[in-house]
Amino acid sequence: SELNLHLGDYGDALLQMEQMIKILEKHPSESSVQETAKAYHNIGDINSLQKQFGVAKTAYLKALTLWDESTQQGKSGKSLTIKSLSLIQTALKDHDI
Repeated sequence: SELNLHLGDYGDALLQMEQMIKILEKHPSESSVQETAKAYHNIGDINSLQKQFGVAKTAYLKALTLWDESTQQGKSGKSLTIKSLSLIQTALKDHDI
């Protein structure tokens, strides 16, 4: 799915992220929660690239609730999500959304 995102196939990447979230939420574990946070962050990225800033903001906010700061992945992920969210906030203001 990340490969599809890098290749610009946003629709397929978005679908794969949503399917991954469904699977991960059916089998919750510490690692699956971090993977779910990453998937929501990626959904935010995809929507941001498509200039769907409101949808991107929602996905980033969901990712923020899931990152586990007790792990390095969680700290890094949360930091990246906060940065992305701040860019979305700027875009929303610039577009009066």
